[in-house]
Amino acid sequence: MPQPSITGAFEATNSQSDPSAELHLCPNSNDAADKIAHCSNVITHSSNNSALVTAHNTRGLALMDAGRFGEAIDDFTFVIKHEPRVAGFYNNRQNAFRRSGRLDDALKDANEAIRLAPTYSFVFRGRANVCNDMGKYDLAVLDYGEAIRLAPNDGGLFIDQGKILRTQSKFDQAISDFSHALDLDKKWTAAYRERGLTYKIMGQSRQAVDDLTAYDRLQPGDQEVVLALAELGYRQPGGQSGSTPLPSPTREASAEQPSAGPGAITDADFLGTQRYRLADGSTVGASLTITRKPDYLLAAWVDDRAWMTQRAPIADVAP
Repeated sequence: MPQPSITGAFEATNSQSDPSAELHLCPNSNDAADKIAHCSNVITHSSNNSALVTAHNTRGLALMDAGRFGEAIDDFTFVIKHEPRVAGFYNNRQNAFRRSGRLDDALKDANEAIRLAPTYSFVFRGRANVCNDMGKYDLAVLDYGEAIRLAPNDGGLFIDQGKILRTQSKFDQAISDFSHALDLDKKWTAAYRERGLTYKIMGQSRQAVDDLTAYDRLQPGDQEVVLALAELGYRQPGGQSGSTPLPSPTREASAEQPSAGPGAITDADFLGTQRYRLADGSTVGASLTITRKPDYLLAAWVDDRAWMTQRAPIADVAP
């Protein structure tokens, strides 16, 4: 379905809305679509430069959340035209350029953000992300190093740097970064995930299972983690693969039927979703992924409550 235009979003709002109320709702609405609508109303009716800058910047961020990067770039360009010395606005636009694939433009904005705010870590993180997407991993690590020097207690920086080091097959350094993030604060739960996946690549299965199960207890339902644990042969006590058994559905309800089943699997991955009504009367959406491995199929059933996995030898799969 095509996304409504910004003009359409404005037309859907009440043109007689209280301008002060709209200015409050523009940055404070929870939903991206609501932010876009309220900010569009401010932009259409306000002549106050400060209000317009706030509305364009807020709408640009909401458009980013909606995946509408081209429109976000237009909003950030308006903001930069009126506030050309604020590094954060260049950083916002570089992120929109980067996510839309315009990496050269993103790099120009990242460089300008660093020129304007060379003592802030976020500008180096922004350029590191651009360099990473460009495949310039050594430069990305250098920028993360500078960001870490400026913000040594930000565990997220160590996690992001570790992921790039893993891409370079510098596994021991990556493990060190993920571990340091956890040493700083256990709130950096993503470090368990990334360290576990790195241990898996290194063939250190016990450490991988320890980290991935720790992450799954804190953030259940991550499909990549589910599949990694299944490939590691992890089974919880009692024989059920996974961390928590999925509640058994009493009947199928309003299903989006998959287009194929395990008996029709090809070399490509299969993904289908269905909704089930549970015994307590609630409904839940579950996604099924089946991946063909050299000598078995790996199925993962994931929802927002729990997950489980199962292996099926190729010989047991109907042609």
